Amino acid sequence: MSAAITPGLIKVDELAMTAFGARLQAFGQSEAADKGGRLSAQATVSGVDLQQLRREMGAGSVPMQGRLDAQVAAESVGETLEGAVRSAHVSAVVAMAGGSISRDAVEKASTDLRQLFRTPKGMTPVTCLLGIVDMRAGAGTVSPLRIRTASGTIAGQGRFDLYRNQIDVTIGSQAATTSDFALDIPFRISGPLSNPDVRPSSGKATLATADITKLLPAQRQAARRNPCLSAR
Repeated sequence: MSAAITPGLIKVDELAMTAFGARLQAFGQSEAADKGGRLSAQATVSGVDLQQLRREMGAGSVPMQGRLDAQVAAESVGETLEGAVRSAHVSAVVAMAGGSISRDAVEKASTDLRQLFRTPKGMTPVTCLLGIVDMRAGAGTVSPLRIRTASGTIAGQGRFDLYRNQIDVTIGSQAATTSDFALDIPFRISGPLSNPDVRPSSGKATLATADITKLLPAQRQAARRNPCLSAR
């Protein structure tokens, strides 16, 4: 870590570490403003091995393999540090390319009728994965959440509120990309973050090109480079 404290300015030029096979690099600063202080920070996490992370955290099985990359940026102004954190604008872009996901997970997400007679084996390649989160003052959107695979495309969007402990996300498959046996019925995850309700939805998972204009500038670039930004 390389940092400095001077009158009216706390600056972290570099914070770097390696954990779970991934590399974290971050920088940021807190400077005096007309009312309190102004915070800004950026972080990049590259090469997070999903299976290694799962094992280290003692989590259950995850039907996906590969390495995730993430870019996060935050900006805020507040009279106190706590106030600045609570009102912060945070943008995050999560991506993956070259991984794989179980065929069983893709067929379940697309409500494939063949699941009634057998459980598919093996993995299918992930062409791209993209998740975009934009949060202001603890409330934000997930749009899009998209996984494009050789067996079909899964997409979703929704909202969440950390301070109210609420989530409302719809996830489903793109009919043009799945098998003729797929019903492509989306499901909705809604309610308290700690114990949400999951049930079939009458709506549709959003597959249109996402609006990234609300993201902080650094995240817009990362999103544009991802082929999953487009619905096709």
